[in-house]
Amino acid sequence: MNRKRYWEMLPPSRSAAKYAQLAQQAEARGLEGVFSIQFASNPWVPLGAVAASSSRLRLGTGIALAFTRSPYETALAALDLDQLSEGRFTLGLGTSLGWIHDEHYGSAYAHPVARMAEVVRIIKLILSGEARKA
Repeated sequence: MNRKRYWEMLPPSRSAAKYAQLAQQAEARGLEGVFSIQFASNPWVPLGAVAASSSRLRLGTGIALAFTRSPYETALAALDLDQLSEGRFTLGLGTSLGWIHDEHYGSAYAHPVARMAEVVRIIKLILSGEARKA
């Protein structure tokens, strides 16, 4: 079967068994990957369940909010998912909207472009191992 270059979004807040079923269905349909967004749940947990129950699917956060957790925590989650999936993980980050940060997270949102550049720089340093040398 030819692998389709299509990805499917995982629904939030399901059981591990449901995520395993969705992963197996996506692989059977020949999808390239699945992604989990930070909306009604965190993006990491569903992908962990899918990583454990699939062998070919690529996994991604599409998207994880960059300003609601530290860059260090985000980098560690990315490393964990990449290890769990044996290299099939892609980190996707986003800024979201200012009012969501205010109302849902109580976190600052000022200067999102500059902050995103800094978050990405720090995450890259951690992922590459360069942060230990600094």
